[in-house]
Amino acid sequence: AKRRDTTQIMRMHKIFGRPTYEFTNKNINFDGRFHFILALQGRIAGLEIFFDAATGEIRFRSLKHGDWQPVIWLDGVRYEDINKLSFLTNDMIARIDVYRT
Repeated sequence: AKRRDTTQIMRMHKIFGRPTYEFTNKNINFDGRFHFILALQGRIAGLEIFFDAATGEIRFRSLKHGDWQPVIWLDGVRYEDINKLSFLTNDMIARIDVYRT
C-alpha cells in the first residue's frame, strides 16, 4: 500500500509539479478544529482562511489577489469544494498538498 501511495503522489507531481505546500497529519495539529482546513491557518503565506458561521462554509482570501482559491489535494485526490469535506478528522487524512493557481 505504501508503494502505491508513493506512485500516485509521484504521478500527481509529474502532472502538476511539486506542491507549493505539503502537510502531513504528523506536522500539523488538527485537534480542536471544527474543519481540518482551519489547521492550515497561518501556514500558507498570503492566504487568510475564514469560517462563515452563518453559512457554515470556509472561504479563502489572498492578501495580494483577493478571492484566491488554492488547489487542494487530500491523499492524492483533488477536491474542488472543501466545504463538502468538513466531516474529515485527523485520522482520516494522511497528506494535504496545496497548489497555488
